[in-house]
Parts: sequence; structure tokens; C-alpha cells
Amino acid sequence: MATADPKVTTTGFRWFLLAFIAWSLLSTIPTSSAYIAEGSNGLVRWLWIFGKIAPFYYMWALATPLIYRVSITILHPDRGWLNSVLGHCGIALVLSFGFGYIMHFNNWQEWLVGSIAPGYYAMSAFSYMFILLGIYFYQLHERVRKQDAQLSEQSKHALQLEANLARSQVERLRGQMNPHFLFNALNCIGSLIDTGRNDRAYLALEDLGGLLRTSLEHRDQELVALEEELAFTKRYLAMEQMRFGDRLQLEISVDSAARQWSVPPFLLQPLIENVVRHTVAPTHRNVTIELEARRNESGIEIVVTDDGGGTSVSRSSDGTGVGLDNLQKRLDLIYGYEDLLAFRQDANGTRVKVTIPEARKPREASNNHQDAGRQDATRLQTQS
Repeated sequence: MATADPKVTTTGFRWFLLAFIAWSLLSTIPTSSAYIAEGSNGLVRWLWIFGKIAPFYYMWALATPLIYRVSITILHPDRGWLNSVLGHCGIALVLSFGFGYIMHFNNWQEWLVGSIAPGYYAMSAFSYMFILLGIYFYQLHERVRKQDAQLSEQSKHALQLEANLARSQVERLRGQMNPHFLFNALNCIGSLIDTGRNDRAYLALEDLGGLLRTSLEHRDQELVALEEELAFTKRYLAMEQMRFGDRLQLEISVDSAARQWSVPPFLLQPLIENVVRHTVAPTHRNVTIELEARRNESGIEIVVTDDGGGTSVSRSSDGTGVGLDNLQKRLDLIYGYEDLLAFRQDANGTRVKVTIPEARKPREASNNHQDAGRQDATRLQTQS
């Protein structure tokens, strides 16, 4: 046996209660008017008059569902205004006559066709117009509510599509990074073998295994702790130091508050690799890389500097967009902010600053297609 939905029952009772209160308040107007007209005194007399008049309005309340159904179907204005107006006039007249006959069965002639008829029909017309006005506002409310619900649903759908698009683009960029990093690591090991440093090549292979293991562990993670990224970067630099020896040094200064900050995987490694590839490898001078991370009001600030003497540094470490351009695009997609990566080069060396904000910026659904088709979100500024 089917049971009634408690939610529907509660809603129906709420509407019934609101309608009862509304019609009761409306009944107080003619009640007070009749009370004043006859010069009566006392609350008892007022309630007695109310008891005579209120049932008439409650009958109109009971007729409201019928009037509502007819208004939105047969007599809807879309079917023609003249048809709607004439139809409502006819229904109002029939209901007025019927209610008057029921309420004043003993002297219905006086109320319906006698001296009281004009005032009675005016009161009936007012009641009918009150119902139509309520129906109009209810339909307007429902239309606005449905439009808001549709817009909200469309907005959620657009934001979901945008999030999926951004996630897929980030995965594509990270997918470019993995084989690129593997190629450079193997190139480092090959250089060690070519120069007869097989023992170091063996250690480099062990480090490479550890790096690949970490890469696989992080492949499904959009963010990792900065401390984990530092450990990954140190292991990568250890491989490069086997190749370049004392020519390459790394100094790290990281606030304890910044170590547990969440950052994108492969954030630091391309910054270090850029220095190694374009400053250390082409020259024979010693180069010190300084890596600093500080907590600030909006997040953390990571700065990588070197004293390579202003050697030209490419934004794309292999000319295919897998270097700083790749990192800039990833940051833009993940956080929604531009200018999170700044590059500066002078006579002393290069400086790259990365800002990781505390919160992601909400993306506007209307910019989906612009974000999807955008090639270079920001431009790195070079100062000589």
C-alpha cells in the first residue's frame, strides 16, 4: 500500500494554512466596515459579524484551485486576451450567484437581484480579482524560480566542464614533462658512461629509479607537499652533480611553515634543469643555485637564483614548450591566476620567482572557450 510523501503533505498543509490566514485577513476588511457602519461596540459583536462574513470568503478560497486550473489551461492569455477576460467574467458571475444562493438561501433574491445585489457582486468581483492577482504572482514566482534553477544548473555544468578541461590540460602538460625528464636523466647517465665513470653511472641509475618511483606515486596527485618536491629535486640534482662535480652546488633555505605547503608536482625540477642545461653545461665556471621558499600573506614564494653571469636562459628548455612555458601554463590552469611565474636576468645571473597562492581563483563559466583556446596565458618578462 502506497504511503503519502511527508514532504508533499507538509508542503500542502503549509499552503492551506497560508491561504486560510490570507482569506481570514481579507475577511476582516468588510467585517470592520460593517461593524463601524452599524455603530456596534465590543469584541463579541465584531466576532459575530466576522462569523457571518468570513464563510463567504472561505468559499472563494475553496474555489481557488479550480480557478487556478482553468486560468493556466482553458483561459490562459496565450489563447487570446478576449477569450480570457470573457471566460473569467463568466466564471466569476456563476460562482458569485452560487455562493450567494448558498450563503443566503432564505432571502437570496434580495442579495442576488435585489437592492443588495450591486454591493454583493462588487464584493464578489473583488474576491475574484484577489484570486487572479495571487495566481499571477505565484506563476511569476515559479517562472523566476525555474529560470534560476536552470541558470544554476547550466552554471554548474559549465564549471564542471571547465574543471574537466583544466584537469585534462594539466595532465597533458605533465605527460609532456615525464618523457622529457626521462630523456634528460638518461642523457646524464650516458655522459657518465662515455667519460668512464661507470660507478657514478650505476649510482645515477639508482637515483633515476627512485625518481621514476616518486613520479609514478605522484601521477594521480594534483598537489604534493613542498617538502616532497624538495626531496625529488635534491635527488635529481644529485644525478647532475655526478656529471658536473663541484661545478654545481645547491643551497636551500626553506621556512618550516612553507615545507608542508601544497604545490604542483614537478614544480622545482624544471627550474633547476633550466640552470643546469643553459648555464652550467655550456660553460666551465662554477655555478651555485640558491633555492628559497618563504611564507607570505597570500601563500608561499619560491625563488631560484644562480650566479651564472647572465648566460642566456631559454623559456623552453628543449624548444618544444616543456620548460618554463609549460610550468607557467600548468600554474595558470591549476590556480586560475596569471603572473605566478616571473623571470629576470642580469649580469650576475638569473632569477625565477614562483608564487603559489593560498586559494584558487574561481573561474568564470563564460570564459571556458577562451581558457580552452588560449595558447600563452602570460608572458615572462626579461630584464637585461
